[in-house]
Amino acid sequence: MSNKSSKIELYIPLLTICVDAIAIFAAFLFSYYIRFDFAPFAKFFPVTKGVPEPVGYIEFALIIIPIWLLVFHSRKMYRIRRNVFVLDELFVIIKCVTIGMLFAMGLVFLLKGDFPYSRLVFALIWINSIILITIGRYFTLKFEKNLYNKGVGLNKAAILGTNEM
Repeated sequence: MSNKSSKIELYIPLLTICVDAIAIFAAFLFSYYIRFDFAPFAKFFPVTKGVPEPVGYIEFALIIIPIWLLVFHSRKMYRIRRNVFVLDELFVIIKCVTIGMLFAMGLVFLLKGDFPYSRLVFALIWINSIILITIGRYFTLKFEKNLYNKGVGLNKAAILGTNEM
C-alpha cells in the first residue's frame, strides 16, 4: 500500500466526521434561529415563555455532537472506499439522527436544569440535521469519487485466470 493511498484512507473518514460535526452544529444554530428569530415561523408558533439565550443550545450541541458521531460510527458510516449513493445513506442518516435525538431528549430529561429547551427546536434540529448531514455527505462523496477518478488512493491489482470469467 502506497503512502498516498494510506493518507487518503485516513483523511476521507476524518473529513466525513468533520463535515458531520459541522452539519450537526449548524442544525442546532439554524433550528434556534428558525424558532426564535424567523418572523414568519413565529406567526404560526408564537413564543410564549420568552426567548432563551442561544448559548444553552450551543453548549448542548457541543455535548451532543460526540454522542451523535459515536452513533454514526456504530452504524459504520465512517468507512473508507464507500461505493454508495447519497439516497442509500439517507435512510441510515435518518436512523442515526433519530437515535441521536432520542439520546439528546433523554439527556435533557435527565439533566433537567433551569434552561428552557423548546420541543419545537428539537423537532427542527431533527429535520435540519437530516438535511444538512445529507448535503454534507453528498459533497464529501463527490470529493471522494473525484479523487478516485483521478487515481488518488487506489491500489493496483492484477487478476489472473484462464478464461473470460
